[in-house]
Amino acid sequence: MVKLDDDLKKDFADKHYGIVGRHSAVEICSWNKKSILRKGTCYKEKFYGVHAHKCAQITPMVAWCEQNCLHCWRPMEMFKPPIVLDADVDSPEFIIYEIVKQRKKLLTGFGGNDKVNRERYEDALEPDHWAISLSGEATLYPNLPELIKRIRQLPKTRTIFLVTNGQEPEMLQRLADDDALPTQLYISVIAPNEQLYKKLALPYYKDGWVRLLRSLSIWKEFNTRKVIRITHIKGINDDSVCAEQFAELIQSSEPDFVEVKAYMHIGYSRRRLEHSNMPVFKEVQSFSHSILALLRGYSCIDDDESSRIVLLRNDSSGHGKYIF
Repeated sequence: MVKLDDDLKKDFADKHYGIVGRHSAVEICSWNKKSILRKGTCYKEKFYGVHAHKCAQITPMVAWCEQNCLHCWRPMEMFKPPIVLDADVDSPEFIIYEIVKQRKKLLTGFGGNDKVNRERYEDALEPDHWAISLSGEATLYPNLPELIKRIRQLPKTRTIFLVTNGQEPEMLQRLADDDALPTQLYISVIAPNEQLYKKLALPYYKDGWVRLLRSLSIWKEFNTRKVIRITHIKGINDDSVCAEQFAELIQSSEPDFVEVKAYMHIGYSRRRLEHSNMPVFKEVQSFSHSILALLRGYSCIDDDESSRIVLLRNDSSGHGKYIF
């Protein structure tokens, strides 16, 4: 049976996660709060048109992952090994119901805030954007196809984003085969070669790099929007060789978009990396353009200084900004 232990429950509760059942969670992120207060919005709303104030940032596997990435702000040292694919887990119906309930509970304080527009607060209570990306690795959840399909069937659902490390290509293929792909599929790529990948990701699987490449290969046939997210770690994965190798990965895997985003020196990552490894926005821009100069058929279409992120677009993908 898959179940959080008490130490992890306390750690996540201290970080204001809403724990759902035995292994899932929801969180109200800072951009969610700012959007409700009309004090700014998430770069995903700027880039893709999602509704940040109506975002449910969730995970069905809050403390299970196949990687122990140095840059991760989560308590990877306390996480569980990825042995849950065939285990006893909570049902998609239960997870969705409890997430909506927990999310409303976490938003309760905004209802009594004089600075919050009442209409916007009430609009925010029912999510229309689901970001399956909070913590852990969602593709370890054995009922992920059914979870996504049931979220899609909710009357308010507009967009579903799934972020994965690409370690479970069989699950990604299941999503495609079962007509359960999200609106937008992210694969996080922390390193452009196997040697650096093993150093930065500390993968559980010995063939982790092969699994990642497999995911980046098969997704080319998926009928959904695909995004590679590169975490830029200053002084570690941003030299000219890395730029060239990242460009080769992008060219061969043909994503619709590429996000180059700064590593942020926060949370548990402060125990593993230095503050000097966090690039400023201009450095992210510079590294992004170094990659772009080596690509064919891509262009830089947007950026966001507050999130230290640059967006590159595949000019032949057919997917434009604000498509949702």
